[in-house]
Amino acid sequence: MNSRWQAALLLNTIISEGKSISELSFPDALSQELVYGTLRFYFRLEKYLNTLLDDPKKVHPQIYALCLIGLYQLDYLSMATHAVVNETVKATTTFKKPWAKGLVNAVLRRFLREKAEITSQLEKDPVFETAFPLWLIEAIQKAWPNEASQIMQESNQRPPMTLRVNRKHISREAYLKKLTVACTPHPLLPDAITLDTPTAIQALPGFEQGEISVQDAGAQLAACFLNVQSGEKVLDACAAPGGKAAHILQCTPDVDLTLIDVNANRIEKLKKDFSRMQLQANIKVADALAPKTYHEGALYDAILCDAPCSSVGVIRRHPDIKVLRKKDDLIPLSTLQTQMIRTLFGLLKSGGRLLYATCSILPEENENIVARFVKENPHAQVIPLPTGYGVNTSHGIQILPGTANMDGFYYALIQKL
Repeated sequence: MNSRWQAALLLNTIISEGKSISELSFPDALSQELVYGTLRFYFRLEKYLNTLLDDPKKVHPQIYALCLIGLYQLDYLSMATHAVVNETVKATTTFKKPWAKGLVNAVLRRFLREKAEITSQLEKDPVFETAFPLWLIEAIQKAWPNEASQIMQESNQRPPMTLRVNRKHISREAYLKKLTVACTPHPLLPDAITLDTPTAIQALPGFEQGEISVQDAGAQLAACFLNVQSGEKVLDACAAPGGKAAHILQCTPDVDLTLIDVNANRIEKLKKDFSRMQLQANIKVADALAPKTYHEGALYDAILCDAPCSSVGVIRRHPDIKVLRKKDDLIPLSTLQTQMIRTLFGLLKSGGRLLYATCSILPEENENIVARFVKENPHAQVIPLPTGYGVNTSHGIQILPGTANMDGFYYALIQKL
């Protein structure tokens, strides 16, 4: 099968049907590169394409996606231009749309001829300049006026591959000696190793034996900040895919840990991963907003609330977020986040603590949620987190994308008085 044809089909399911990139299966490395790369620069490529087409709305969605993929190859990949044009045009026959052959050929060849002129027309457009949707540009600039440009630049980079060493099985120092690929121990996280070049995880030593997992360094902070102690009763309320919970158990094995997630498929994958790592926990399919479905007996000493969010802090890892997420999503998300923090806080024993976490960089989902909750709840007190990881806010820590090679995360630790 033509990889460009496959990539166009997959890209179209994201653009037209709203599918997440994590739901897709890629037939080969080239199709995956084309989809991820085109999404990463979608809003810039879209500006190019709409300039090159007489009437973009009349172009079949699959052919539109194929044109975007062609432009991505020409603008961002080191490929022979004649091969890119020929192979992308050839994909139209696989679509059984021979009429599109001339259109795709004309678009790509015209781009090669007129790129400089078109770029000069578009370069002052912030959407073209940043490859971000306008609503998100404005939201980031409002939240982080001094850092906005850097945030968007970092979010357009390819993400690093970071490992978490299972300290129950092996020390980071010992594992580094086993690795044969170029890597760097993370300066801030004691279990983290960043690979110089992403590598198939199954090919790395000790993976099947549970010695390592893939987890961004920023996500590894959750176990550090919650700081679970031996014998504590702990809840991970939105556990899948399970990386943060696994890290908690690897740091402090003798805890009573319950993991819940509303998605049954994700829970099944979590169970398999826990089996590989030889970890034990009470794992349930349940809704955090319905405590009767999972909570029995004593209140919790510690709760991790890794709340559903816009995920705009992890765009470099999930570039489809720029295309799928809309401004109107923030209001229902903030409502859900508020409900979750209220419900879960009620399950804490006196003196217990809740770590509120998101992979967002927007205060509507982070600082504002925690500030409002603490203001309305006299039994809630924000506990300062260790410094040196990100931007210290009045109610937590905000890590911006790229800081110490981490994704964008927010953390706030709230104690029940």
